[in-house]
Amino acid sequence: MGLAAGVLDREVRRANSSPGRSRPGQRPGVWQLARAAWPYLVPALVLSVVYGFTVQRSTGNAFSLDTTKFEVVGKVLGTPHPPGYPLYTMLNAAFVRLLPLGEVAFRANLLSAVFAVSACVIVVRILSDLGVSRPLQAGGATALGLLPALWQNAIVAEVYSFTALFMVAVLACVTRWERTGRRAWLRVGVLVFALSFAHATSNVLLIPGLVLYLLLRHPLWLLRPRELVTLLPAGAGLALLPYAYLPWRTAHAGNSWVETQVYDRHSLSAALTGAQFGDRMWAVEPEVAKAVRLPVLADAAVDQLGALLVLAALGFLVLVYRRFWLAALTGTWAAVTAWFVLRYLVDDWLTLLLPVWLLAGLWALVGVHWCLSHVPRRRSQLATAAVALALPLVAMFHGHPDLQRRDPAAQHRVDAAVAAVPDHSLIFAATLEERQQFVYRLLPDDLGLRRQVWAAEGPNHSQHPDQAVFFLHEYCAPQPGPWPWPWHEQLASPSVPRGLQMFIYGDAYAAEVQRYGFRVRPFQGQLSTVTCLDDADAGRQPVGRR
Repeated sequence: MGLAAGVLDREVRRANSSPGRSRPGQRPGVWQLARAAWPYLVPALVLSVVYGFTVQRSTGNAFSLDTTKFEVVGKVLGTPHPPGYPLYTMLNAAFVRLLPLGEVAFRANLLSAVFAVSACVIVVRILSDLGVSRPLQAGGATALGLLPALWQNAIVAEVYSFTALFMVAVLACVTRWERTGRRAWLRVGVLVFALSFAHATSNVLLIPGLVLYLLLRHPLWLLRPRELVTLLPAGAGLALLPYAYLPWRTAHAGNSWVETQVYDRHSLSAALTGAQFGDRMWAVEPEVAKAVRLPVLADAAVDQLGALLVLAALGFLVLVYRRFWLAALTGTWAAVTAWFVLRYLVDDWLTLLLPVWLLAGLWALVGVHWCLSHVPRRRSQLATAAVALALPLVAMFHGHPDLQRRDPAAQHRVDAAVAAVPDHSLIFAATLEERQQFVYRLLPDDLGLRRQVWAAEGPNHSQHPDQAVFFLHEYCAPQPGPWPWPWHEQLASPSVPRGLQMFIYGDAYAAEVQRYGFRVRPFQGQLSTVTCLDDADAGRQPVGRR
């Protein structure tokens, strides 16, 4: 981001102003540039190598249900689930088209690494403004990038590292304002925060902290006419204009994945507010959150930070004493986010805690710096260098065994299945994740439409007695006309022709389908043919209804 470039430029000018450096008017020498840049270059280079080595080469959903979806939406200019993530999708589309490296999924995965590296480079500036020593800035920001929560989201196509980048960028603007007193940094922070809504409306969780900070630190600033006249329309434009992509894509869907569909102001409001998930927000009772989820959260905190949790608590207290306004801001961000996630009724709720772990990591680095500042002067430089080197090394070896995503075998098996089935075929998969891997291959370039090859989920994942074969029953039902897709499977066509040759993907799922009385025969690799039940068999089976 431009923020990092501006910071580096100021560091160069600061280095040039030191005695014995280049005279005014001279260009900065290599030494001066290196002296100013090295704390930023360390996390940029180390994390680029680590992420580049461990990034997922192809598709897969090891960390998230939606990874393969995010690997394809940029290529086909689609829309993911609400709020639609328009800014991320458009950047994804540009990135996978401009980067001539590997296949599309690899490029989309690499975009998450770019966001994560950028966030950690900006963390260097935050640590500098907090008074942390330069070696600890470099080593600490690198270690922060190797937290398992950030690392795992930096090597697959997901939205979380982009969300983290926005939070870090807003915090950097606030710390710059605290350090320099220049109101321009507050204005930039407000605009960056507004733009973050074009990515994810969940950034509303940052509002309580920002409001509290401004009330404590600068209560009348935003009410000044000059600020209102300039920031209000500019912020609204940055926040809302990218959402024009959603109705445009809905009206010109073509052969794409259009999951968030916007036709009018009501559907736009539903997308912006995440109405699809509204009944899950605050659905976990406070007693359940405290008794069941809070211990899981504590275990996750230990997994992320280990012994540094003690230093995180110490660092937060140091901030309370020395930088109360920043402690109030970051503490409110962490508390509001954690409480919302604890009350959010989704299975992958722990993945939403990345902002909390990053803030705790920042507090831990403040705590480490405070401890090192009490080391005797003659030993402080050696101790600081040792700690700055140890932090990323320990973090790397702690996370690497579980964060290796180079194996593309899952997509290879799916590609083999796509190549093996004849034209005019329908493939049933056991999970949405597997189905998305078929979509990744069939959707771009109209391959599926040209071959009339379709992929669908067989189960409907409900409590229905025959949920494992629910959609097989529906496709085989003797009803006239085409077969309607469920809402989340609408691609280029709202329906699929009947009478296609049917296949089951996955040996385990084929055995399960066979137990329901369907005639299943091995075909090739992970594929099996399946035949609809005849009337006599169908009469003995529980046929699902919508």
